[in-house]
Amino acid sequence: MAQNQIIIQIPVTESTDFDVLLHIEETLFKAFPKSDFAVVEGHEFGDGRFNIFIDPKSAWEPVVEYAKVALELKGVLGEALIATRAAPGGRPVVVWPEGHAEDFRL
Repeated sequence: MAQNQIIIQIPVTESTDFDVLLHIEETLFKAFPKSDFAVVEGHEFGDGRFNIFIDPKSAWEPVVEYAKVALELKGVLGEALIATRAAPGGRPVVVWPEGHAEDFRL
């Protein structure tokens, strides 16, 4: 049975440096290098959003905590949303920041 997928979402504006976004994804790739912990599956651009997809190999909570540290090091944790969903077609639920009340849109 598949584990929850983690989605990290960073807003994209006209002034966004796309190289920085790809560097953030690369940092996450390095954070989970061929481990038994999680695998970064890739990214996609949505309407004003950059989404990075991570598949944890067990519980998602430690993966989220590890990802938060990486995002903090890159200076984007404050603007990032982190959500989980039970399956690729499932509805994402925001787990960071805690208490986030708006819907998560891909």
